[in-house]
Amino acid sequence: MKRILFLIPLVMLLAFAFSSCSSKDDVQMTVDGIEIKKGVYNYYLEEAAKEASDNEKVAEIALQKCKEFVAAQILLNEKNLSVRAYFKRKTAEDTEALWNMFGEHYKKSEISKADINSVIFSRYIKKEILHYYYDTDGIKPVSVMDLKEEFVDLYVGFKAIEGSLTKENNMGETVALSEAEAEALRKKFSSMASQINNKTATIDELNESYNEALGLIVTDTLPIILAKKDDGLYDESFFEKVINIPHGFARVVESGSSIYVVERAVIATNDDDAFSQYSEEVLESMKMDSIDKMIKKRADKLTVEY
Repeated sequence: MKRILFLIPLVMLLAFAFSSCSSKDDVQMTVDGIEIKKGVYNYYLEEAAKEASDNEKVAEIALQKCKEFVAAQILLNEKNLSVRAYFKRKTAEDTEALWNMFGEHYKKSEISKADINSVIFSRYIKKEILHYYYDTDGIKPVSVMDLKEEFVDLYVGFKAIEGSLTKENNMGETVALSEAEAEALRKKFSSMASQINNKTATIDELNESYNEALGLIVTDTLPIILAKKDDGLYDESFFEKVINIPHGFARVVESGSSIYVVERAVIATNDDDAFSQYSEEVLESMKMDSIDKMIKKRADKLTVEY
């Protein structure tokens, strides 16, 4: 009986010791006493591998990312800030989306869903610090006028009627229009652009009549499309042509196998227009570099223990 009683605390002690070791085994390093989990480190290691090929350089970049991960937390705490509920919700949504797409890959790399959540949450910590300094009610506020000017520089807004420079032949194959057909289409689109510029018809009226001639029924007005350089929706030449159209005017633009009548739209005139949907992105475009530099400066002062 005495032997049994002696074994019980021994088993409990071993279990506790094993649990402690398992917990420590999950930690890659501490940065100023804050633990960096192995999964978080592995994530940054993969990100670093996209920036460099030399193993030593990859490890160096990953370490810097870990230090900045901690530096962002330290700055948040020093300013007595808390991450707003909206950013927490976005963290959960982004984590879920990323895990659904790449979860199996992350598991093979020993990166858990909790690790992904930590990494994404760190990004929103940076956004919180950004707002603390540069929001319209921040320490160094960026004016709405400056934000709108940046928005107009980043994005181009337009309405477009689209036509195709291809057709389907009798074999069901897609082939280019004949020279005569293509020229007739270009003249049609040029005429529509002239009518818009001369104010004899709106682009929505012309879109309706153009589609009716094709046997299609239009029930809604054309939406204002927002595009920015290198966003992948349109090729670079299309963007450059559209951004050179004066606001309120129309031009014919060809891109790939399509032809368009494009009317340049004014996209930042009041708080109810497209600007309000993109103000967060615009602020980041203007000032996130400053936050990154601040975090890097702080990260450089932190000590690391493996």
